[in-house]
Amino acid sequence: MNVMYRNQPDRVRNVPRDPTDLRDQWYTPTLRPLLPIISPAEIVLRALQRAEPLYWLPRDQGAEGTCSAQAAASLIDLQRMLNCQDETSNVPVSARMLYEMAGQREQATSDGISLREVVKGFYHHGVCSDELWKYEPKKPCGALNVKRAKAAREVSLGAYYRLRPSLNDYHAALNEVGPVLVSAATHAGWNIDAVRENHGKIVQSTGDGGGHAFVVVGYDTTGFLVLNSWGSNWGGFLDCKGLGHWSYQDWADNIFDGWVLRLGVSTPGAFNLTIGEQGIFFSRNATRAASVPAHEVLGHLIHLDDGKEVTKAPYPYSYSAFEETVRYLSRDGRDDQATAPLWDPQKDPANRGYRGILLKFGGSLLGIEQAAQQVAREKNAIKQHGLYPLTIAWCNDFVEKRTSVLSALFTEATKQIDERGKRLDSLIEDQTHGIGRSFWRDIELASCKSAAADGPVEHILSRLVQLDQYSLHIICDGAGILLLRDVLQTWREAKDASLQAVAHRLDSLDLITPTIDARRFDDGFAQLISALPPLNEAEPARAPVALHIPSHATDKRLTVGMYSKSMLDLMENAFSDRPDGGPPIFIGKSLPKTRLRKVWQDHAAFSRIEINQISIPTRLGELLRQEDLQLKTDLLSQILNRIAPIPITA
Repeated sequence: MNVMYRNQPDRVRNVPRDPTDLRDQWYTPTLRPLLPIISPAEIVLRALQRAEPLYWLPRDQGAEGTCSAQAAASLIDLQRMLNCQDETSNVPVSARMLYEMAGQREQATSDGISLREVVKGFYHHGVCSDELWKYEPKKPCGALNVKRAKAAREVSLGAYYRLRPSLNDYHAALNEVGPVLVSAATHAGWNIDAVRENHGKIVQSTGDGGGHAFVVVGYDTTGFLVLNSWGSNWGGFLDCKGLGHWSYQDWADNIFDGWVLRLGVSTPGAFNLTIGEQGIFFSRNATRAASVPAHEVLGHLIHLDDGKEVTKAPYPYSYSAFEETVRYLSRDGRDDQATAPLWDPQKDPANRGYRGILLKFGGSLLGIEQAAQQVAREKNAIKQHGLYPLTIAWCNDFVEKRTSVLSALFTEATKQIDERGKRLDSLIEDQTHGIGRSFWRDIELASCKSAAADGPVEHILSRLVQLDQYSLHIICDGAGILLLRDVLQTWREAKDASLQAVAHRLDSLDLITPTIDARRFDDGFAQLISALPPLNEAEPARAPVALHIPSHATDKRLTVGMYSKSMLDLMENAFSDRPDGGPPIFIGKSLPKTRLRKVWQDHAAFSRIEINQISIPTRLGELLRQEDLQLKTDLLSQILNRIAPIPITA
């Protein structure tokens, strides 16, 4: 029976429903017997019944619509409280961090943040303590910094499942997992005065009070017990501040969404680190749905798209975030902030500190999820050599959006000729030429935009050059060489002193299968390479630049789906313009296969380039993909041992 109450919402209620998402994993109850009644744990009841309430239990969101983050923070606190001997010893987590990280999600709007966005934000970033990022209504209190980010890794999300709107599923989840995260439509019966008048019971009323999020902590024979975030004046059920009783009928009429969460172990460096199939076409197996948590690549992945910063999740990047990285590396410890440790090879591999910076210009034809996987997979090995890893992902979003079109063209070609060989190769090159050429031009345009004067990449490189206490090393992977070339060209045209500064500061340059022809390489890099000092002054013969290309035998086994030649062959023959003199010849291909060696010998800087041929042992009938040149070899280790060898200690 609905009761009429004066509809005066005393808190902002703006939580939207979570839309349907096929990637959601649904909670499946077991067949264990269910208790007839579940009350909050004794430690929780004791905390809520205190004469002097804990400042964080119950929470108080004030006049800001942050209830989805407040509810998640309360649930996290409840799970952690169960491990405490005393409720006052629990360190509450930051609802502000949960809210701000959820706000970076694509689906988050100023109208409200759903539970899924909070859960996803928690998955990607973890959460620091409330002490480090205090919650004050309508006061963000700064942004994510190194200190907060490092602390947040201590409290991470282990697993999460969405609840079906089934009473049995909710009861089972409370029995098996504990408190659950819930959102629902509210009404005037939720108001502070109405709940107080009814001794903590939410009496169903008419009217729409807006969407709200809270924690369900138990149930009895007539309804659920809910922990709210409207301060200690709300509630009163079981003489508990912040606790109310929500009838099953009200639940059935107004439920939005429910989620069950389980916390991960402290600093779960490898939790759900998805190493899925990579590459532009024809993955051999389906990639797992879970993505790399953003905290795994935070401070190491610079995410750009079409020349602009990507500020939305899952892998946001901003000018201020990069400046925080620069502050950390410059060892500026103002305001008691974390700073980069000094290099000490005597320490264990995980804590040796930093002596240099390794900046990688990404460019492999991977989507942003796969690029993040690569950064997460490589960062620890790089750190062990005393180098701070940074990767610029500048075309991965574009690649991710276009590959389905190119894959469809491949499929159409194989319908006409289903046997691998020259005829199918020619057909694929012809059918993908128009779209492939547009695809490649857009990549070149994205490079120009990113490298423009006062653009993000020019700023990044300029700031890193200023950190003269570190050696500076650059890796260009695939099309990443275009981005470095365009930055150098921007400075060259502007007669900017930054070009000379880079040449003076750069310690090594490694080019992995670069997608650039000999003439453009000579125009863009001969001056820089000629100015570089030897890699090791004690060994002046050691070249400062290395070109990593497949051996002739390995190159012959590289394929792209049913295309029996390499990705670079496809880009030359189908993605590039076709002048009368024939397509360009990229220097990242196997040298013996082309006339490139003769062309290279004419380069003024040729003698300063070391050539490393990448070989993958032959297995009968095994074909390779472009990314196998790194995944199936120790190429990264070779590069690290070349540019930053670890001293052998007695």
